[in-house]
Amino acid sequence: MVCKERTFFNIMPIAFRNLTPYLLVFLGIFNAILLFAESPAIIHFSKDDNQSHKQNWQIGQLENGLMVFANTHGLMIYNGIEWRLYPMPHQEIVRTLYIDQDRIYVGSYGEFGFWKSSPTGQLIYTSAPSG
Repeated sequence: MVCKERTFFNIMPIAFRNLTPYLLVFLGIFNAILLFAESPAIIHFSKDDNQSHKQNWQIGQLENGLMVFANTHGLMIYNGIEWRLYPMPHQEIVRTLYIDQDRIYVGSYGEFGFWKSSPTGQLIYTSAPSG
């Protein structure tokens, strides 16, 4: 008596053997969809792209989708196309930020205040009173 080697395909019912290639294709496509669906678009910006310092201390996002960065050279805003740099009054490093409705609160060494959009769309800085 000849003993056949038992493999997965030998013990699988015939009906399932015919579906195996289709199942493998389906699983491959499904796996590829999951892989690409979970991968966010990552774009690397050099310090030359935004004409600012390479160190960002904190990142936030406004309700309209604009990205806001606490940067060594000031507050930076990115709209998906261009960068805008808003330096602090005495060139302080913006180390932290907090977004609350229409204000962007920023903190730096010895300075705290907020940026708010003017009617023309330009950001205006207001220093919080110390005391």
